[in-house]
Amino acid sequence: MRLISLTANVADRPHARRTSCCSISPTMAVAPTAVTEVECTSPDSTPMSDHRGQRPRRSRLLLFASQLLVLAFLLAASSAQAETIHTVALVASVDQVLANIRNWIMGILAALATVFLSIAFVRRMTGAGDPGEIEKAKTAFRSACWGYLGALLTPLVIEVLKGFVGA
Repeated sequence: MRLISLTANVADRPHARRTSCCSISPTMAVAPTAVTEVECTSPDSTPMSDHRGQRPRRSRLLLFASQLLVLAFLLAASSAQAETIHTVALVASVDQVLANIRNWIMGILAALATVFLSIAFVRRMTGAGDPGEIEKAKTAFRSACWGYLGALLTPLVIEVLKGFVGA
């Protein structure tokens, strides 16, 4: 009874692909929960394919291709010759290394502090009395002060490092 109504709904659709199910038992029409396995065929009575047979072949092909790629990489890498590298020291002593570090740290801190000072100035001028913008300008100004203080204290920190290193 239920089977007839389902077939009628499929037949009413104009572009539906119609399949005939061959192994429908009478218990399935009454209780649809008893469906175990239904083999469906197309109108020309050839079994419908779900392309599951191609997966093992595809994975084997992928595995083979990856093995060839690794083999080609290893062959190319083994033909490379080792060359001696001559390293030229750009600094004469540890003192010069620490001086270079000091100069870099001072330059970076001073540049960041200048950026924060510029931001504080712009926020203060464009704030138009807004308490939130004025507070953000004060915070940026404090950050600029900390940056300049760090740049001024960098030589002291480097001298302490020289004491630890023994230079």
